[in-house]
Amino acid sequence: MVQVLYGLCCANDGQAAAMLNDFRLDGKEHLMIVADFDFTLTLRRGDNGETGCLTHEVFDLNKMVKGSDCTMEVLQRRMNANYETVLSNCTLEDEKAFVQNGWWNASHDIIIRSMVHRDDLPSLVRCSRLLWRKNMRELLQLLEELSIPLLIFSAGITDIIEEAVRQLVGHFPTNITVAANRMYFDEGGYVCAFTCPPVHSRNKTMAHLRDLIHGVDRTFSRRTNVIVIGDNEK
Repeated sequence: MVQVLYGLCCANDGQAAAMLNDFRLDGKEHLMIVADFDFTLTLRRGDNGETGCLTHEVFDLNKMVKGSDCTMEVLQRRMNANYETVLSNCTLEDEKAFVQNGWWNASHDIIIRSMVHRDDLPSLVRCSRLLWRKNMRELLQLLEELSIPLLIFSAGITDIIEEAVRQLVGHFPTNITVAANRMYFDEGGYVCAFTCPPVHSRNKTMAHLRDLIHGVDRTFSRRTNVIVIGDNEK
């Protein structure tokens, strides 16, 4: 097994090693990285057993949700229970995609109704359970130093990912592009909408990426050697 990141390996180490060597010989000018974020660049569980969180889970769970008498935690718990039940009864991929689309929209609606302000994001990320994978700061710094693009294609939240990177590195590197669910804010600074249709795990396609990042093919046209990093074996 070839270890790509701390705790993440790829199978067929002979083929992988040969491919990585070819990439090295071609030079960094032709290389780019495409990576998921939640539980890929971050951890599901830390070395000491602490539980990590998704970018959708950094918010104040005790906050009351507008239009209900419940906290965000209660509404999310109900939504997740219903989601798991409905998804388990789906057999076709189109059905699963439809259910996931509904979950992401419902999750975003809860966040909007919780009156999250743009200025809250730094403290929410700082106090969250987002756990970076070991040596991620060094990796991001190396990619920036070598001008190797990192495209983060995620079903998470763009603004949270960008803030997490900013806090880890000290700034947001120009070689990083995030394609995910972006927040939109009203004149008062409160989140009022999200990317629509939402990005979820079953619609992370090249077509959707082109909708999210204008001119993505042209931007990365010379980057013919691509390392894709995810947390799924498929």
